[in-house]
Amino acid sequence: MARCTAMVGPARSWWMDAERLEVRAKEMRDTICDLDVLRKTAQAVNSVLREPEVIDALLDQAVAISGARGAMLRLLSPDGDELLQAGARGLSDAYLTKGPVRVAESGMDQRLLD
Repeated sequence: MARCTAMVGPARSWWMDAERLEVRAKEMRDTICDLDVLRKTAQAVNSVLREPEVIDALLDQAVAISGARGAMLRLLSPDGDELLQAGARGLSDAYLTKGPVRVAESGMDQRLLD
């Protein structure tokens, strides 16, 4: 006598619910990991008093969270015309020597600052 392995009716519904719960549980675990990294970032920022150390901590955590090979933090100049490099991780010398970003010449930066 052949065994029937196809799921029908309530059994199939239960199985699909279990799969959805498993996916949601993984998403929640990932979110918890991200929140833990954010907590550690906040602790690192709060534990240092000087701006260069804060920037270093932010860049380290940004790279860790995103999985990127590099990151740069730019701060708006006092007159609001340029984004000046405040710190960087893992970027090429050629990229680092490009100089400041002029806000008026960058539509994306203009939208972000609005």
